[in-house]
Amino acid sequence: MLSKSWYRALEEVQKLANDSTPVEIVEDKINKKGIYCDPWEKKVYIGTEIADSEFYGMQIYVLAHELSHIKEGLVARILQLYFPILKKKYEKKANTFAKKILLKKYGLPTALEIYKNIIYEFYIKDINDSKKKFDKSLEKRGFNPEIFNFYQYLQLLPLENEFDEKKLR
Repeated sequence: MLSKSWYRALEEVQKLANDSTPVEIVEDKINKKGIYCDPWEKKVYIGTEIADSEFYGMQIYVLAHELSHIKEGLVARILQLYFPILKKKYEKKANTFAKKILLKKYGLPTALEIYKNIIYEFYIKDINDSKKKFDKSLEKRGFNPEIFNFYQYLQLLPLENEFDEKKLR
């Protein structure tokens, strides 16, 4: 079942984007771990395995990314407006998520390499420029940026079961 924080995040995204386009959030029982936006129907489908997530900061990221398929430039605008608050509030959790995901998906040496060279590029002011660099960095390492969707992967793992961060240094 969809947590209320998804709806709060949607309101926040639309408020920050100064956009009142009616958008519906729907729980997706087929693609259980994914997030998908249908720009024609103006619906965002949230997989059942992440639907009950309460990780509000990352939900804003994810929804901004998905809604950008409806409204061009939305991601950049949201992140520029919201990032100073988001970074302060969620930086540690976001970093841990990123490390866990990369570690699980690519193994330690590659995860460290990607983490070291890519993740912090999201902290620069021009998020569009950062995204291009992120995609190029992935391509150099042989990954397809279309498949590697950073915003979606941040949602896929639970917050508990932290691994030892000292091992990553």
